[in-house]
Amino acid sequence: MRQKCSKLIYLPDPQIYPGPDGEEVKKGEFYEQWSVNDHCHICAEDGKWHMFGIAHPLTSAQEPHDGEYQLFHAVSDSPLEKYRCCGMILPPSERPGERPEFHSPTVIHKDGFYYMICGPEDIRMYRSKDLYQWEKVGTIFSEPDLSGARDPQIQMVNGRYLLTYCIYKQVCYRWSDDLFNWSERQLLMQMPENLHPESPFVYFYNGKVYLFLCLWDGVNDHVHFEDSYQSITHVYRADELREMSRKDFYCTLRAHAPEILNCNGKIFMTSAFYPENGINIMELIPWND
Repeated sequence: MRQKCSKLIYLPDPQIYPGPDGEEVKKGEFYEQWSVNDHCHICAEDGKWHMFGIAHPLTSAQEPHDGEYQLFHAVSDSPLEKYRCCGMILPPSERPGERPEFHSPTVIHKDGFYYMICGPEDIRMYRSKDLYQWEKVGTIFSEPDLSGARDPQIQMVNGRYLLTYCIYKQVCYRWSDDLFNWSERQLLMQMPENLHPESPFVYFYNGKVYLFLCLWDGVNDHVHFEDSYQSITHVYRADELREMSRKDFYCTLRAHAPEILNCNGKIFMTSAFYPENGINIMELIPWND
């Protein structure tokens, strides 16, 4: 597997930060530059593509995640073309009683609603009829014994919902028949002591299971802003969904917080903050080995 040249498809517009104050960012101030991180795509019933993701004003390397309290929303006629900025959604002022951080959205359609699942710590759910106006559903599960859950990915596999996510040094998954009641967690991958998993994405293709995974080692953190968004994605492959190890290593790709999507019979990967600040898209080839 290798990747073709990338194209920038989204960068937030300059706008006012809705708050609250962080270490560097200040409520009500206008910021020209914004940074993005974990994100997701969904094709609406009308054929429009919507993208949601972490966004905050661009900060120094000392506070690379300051102000990650709202999500960007963008829309396009095609996932391969430029997305139009629709502003920020669900800041803390619209989520009273919740922790302010709002990370790693993942969205799926069910029974006339779009359901958004996000972290960190408690895995929370929201729903919308139109992808613009959202209401809280509640917490669907927590992982208090392992420092909380984060970076969820939702998809339907053989008529059941599969949720992949991280906890501390593990990548785990759960199954559900209805999005509300979930199985006990199962281990997908255990990390060694010096590494933390980030942004897992499970993709089923030609009878194989691919795990796309970023690994964070803390090296050069708080030195250069871009080093907080490590741009190496490790890909693992197995014949079925099961616990994987380094023996299942398949290849490495250059991307951060990868999302995989199928468009016109081709496979594409999006990447946050690599090679440019914003969301970038690139084709993946080949998939016939």
